[in-house]
This record gives sequence, structure tokens and C-alpha cells, in this order.
Amino acid sequence: MREVTRIGAFTSVSAGTGGSVRVPAAYCGVCGLKPTFGRVPRTGVMQVSWTLDHVGPMARTVDDLALMLEVMAGPSSTDPAASEVPVDEYANTQAKGLEGLRIGVVSGWFTQGCSDAVMTSFNSMLEALENLGAKLVEIDLPHAELAGTIAWVITVAEFASMHEGHLDRLDEFTPSAAERLAAGSNISALDYLRALRARSLVQEDFEKVFNSVDVIVSPGTPTTAPRIAPPMDSFFDDGDVVWLEKIARNIIIHNTAGTPAMVIPAGFENGLPTSIQIAASPFSERLCIQVGSALQRVTDHHLVLPPL
Repeated sequence: MREVTRIGAFTSVSAGTGGSVRVPAAYCGVCGLKPTFGRVPRTGVMQVSWTLDHVGPMARTVDDLALMLEVMAGPSSTDPAASEVPVDEYANTQAKGLEGLRIGVVSGWFTQGCSDAVMTSFNSMLEALENLGAKLVEIDLPHAELAGTIAWVITVAEFASMHEGHLDRLDEFTPSAAERLAAGSNISALDYLRALRARSLVQEDFEKVFNSVDVIVSPGTPTTAPRIAPPMDSFFDDGDVVWLEKIARNIIIHNTAGTPAMVIPAGFENGLPTSIQIAASPFSERLCIQVGSALQRVTDHHLVLPPL
């Protein structure tokens, strides 16, 4: 049994199907890590999509994420998707430098819709990476804009399949859950299989990119946290469309690909936190931790606390 010997003032575990680890972490100015698909067992989690659900930690610092992941990761007899790939000693990678590390920088679609402050924070973090000895390489992920639609089709179809026995009780669900169940029950097998096939295009893009770089960085959420308007289910005027196209557009692609990705605080806009996202090839969480920890040794965005 692995043990955590030190944990900071804030730690949490969340399940994410389309960004539910990294989006709240980004909006709240903390660190969030979505591991590789299957790296952390989903035992005890209320599943939404059996091919997209991930479980990951949130914490004040990257170093605490590393400690948590060492305990959480590993095989499980109760989750058939849980991987038996050996678990790294993540906490031992956080002190490594970045000299010579190749960091892919995405632009274009990933920066569209980003606020000026988000881009200012992102560029500042890129400068910090260069100062730490990393080599920045421009890269392209040509099918990135398909990832959100692919994930949505897969999610609602699998969600409806898992809860088909409850479709006559939609009035007992929240409006957003009921809408997704209804949408999923009307998706054809043909469209579901098309989404699975298109998903391979996104995964192939990542495979090609990781032949030339070690990690990929992008802005996290394109903007800072929006105001919460009651009731919660009317938070977004256009529901999933806003989530896919604005809030999680840079984030959900890593659920679609199954690649590990982490957000850490990168700066502020009018007192609200911005974030940078660090992603790596499957089962290379140690590289995300290495880069994030190095950045947090030369920046202090993660130490700023909001006034109470």
C-alpha cells in the first residue's frame, strides 16, 4: 500500500468526462490533473461514459498532485478499464529541471476566443519555460476542433445506454441530465460509431506530435470564471454548446484522446485566475508534473489566496 506522507492545505478528487477536473481547477486558481484513461480506477464513481470517464486529483500545488496520484493510480479488479502499466514514483520527478525538454506550443484554434489577459498569462508562462531551458516548438493538431463534438456524441450515447432503464423517469433528473439522456437515446448506432472512428483521427494527431515533442502546452480555459446565475441548470444559456465551444474547448480534447493533461494557475484577470494546460503522451503524467512543478518554483500564482 502506497502512502501519502504530506498533503497541502487543499486536496480533492474529482471525476471528469469532459473537463470536470481541470475546468473547476482552472476557475478556482488551483491545480488539476486528468490522468491517462485507465491510469486511475473509477471504482465507486457514478459513471457517465465508460470510454471517456477519468478520475483525477485537484490540489493547491503540483507537488501535492504528484503525491495524490501515486496513491490513486494502479490496477483494479473492479474496473476493467484500469491499466496495469506500472505506477511511476511521481513525487521523485517534480525536482527535475527542463533543460532541453521539447515543449509543443499550439496556437490557432486553441487560442481563438481567449481573452487578452489569458493570452498575456500564457505568453508569460512560455517565457518562463524558455528561461528554464525548455525548447519551444510550434505544433499543429489538425482535428482539434472535432474533439468536442466527438466527445459529446460518445458521452450522451453511452450515458443513455447506461441509464436506459430510467428513461421513463426523466422528470426525476436535473434538466441538463434529462436533456442529455433524451439526446443520447436518439443518437443512432451509426452516428455513435462515426464518433468512435473520428476519435482515432484526434488520437493519431497526438501520436504524430509526440514523435517530435515531449509535452504540449496551451491556455487552459479561454476566459476566467463566469458569474453563476441561479438556477444552476440555466448557468449556460446554450448548455452543452457553450461548454464545448467556449469553456472546455482546449480541455475536452484530452478526454477524447485519453492523454494526461494538467492545469495550473498562470496569472489573473481582474482578480480571477487564468491557467495554462500541460499535456503529455499516454502514461507520461511524470512529464506534466515535471513541467508544472518547475513552473511553480519560479512563479507564485498558485500561492495567491482570495480575500475572504
